[in-house]
Amino acid sequence: MPTPFDQETRIAYAVPATTRQAELQVRNSLSGKLLRTVELNTQQHEVVLRLNGLLPGVYHYQLMVDGVPRAHRRLVLAY
Repeated sequence: MPTPFDQETRIAYAVPATTRQAELQVRNSLSGKLLRTVELNTQQHEVVLRLNGLLPGVYHYQLMVDGVPRAHRRLVLAY
């Protein structure tokens, strides 16, 4: 189980040097509904993910690289 966080968390990522587009997609863990899309800088390796406005609970994020899913993790939002 991931460590709960309050409103924002840092997520480390790595993408190939040839990547044209990378993004994180945050989804509701129960419905799978897409809640947020965060464009990533392919030259950096960390992003601050802010989930203000969402209710406490379990969410999932997926790293998309050039339209292909590359990683999937769970988030626990608590306050």
